[in-house]
Amino acid sequence: MGVIARQSIKGAMANYLGVAIGFFVSFFVLTRYLTQEEIGLTRVMVDAALLFSSLAQLGTNASIVRFFPWFKSEI
Repeated sequence: MGVIARQSIKGAMANYLGVAIGFFVSFFVLTRYLTQEEIGLTRVMVDAALLFSSLAQLGTNASIVRFFPWFKSEI
């Protein structure tokens, strides 16, 4: 089996394991120990963090292209 195929299988298994852990935590652990308001608050906080992190990256590519020549090392 090739290296790429082996890495693909390992990556797929890791993704499925992550989905299974997320399902277990979301449906069994959170619903048992948190109220509806607390679960909603955690979802709002995660969604807000994702939104703000996406907005923070808006000008990154253009600024890297513009300022790269000044910070390029001579090594």
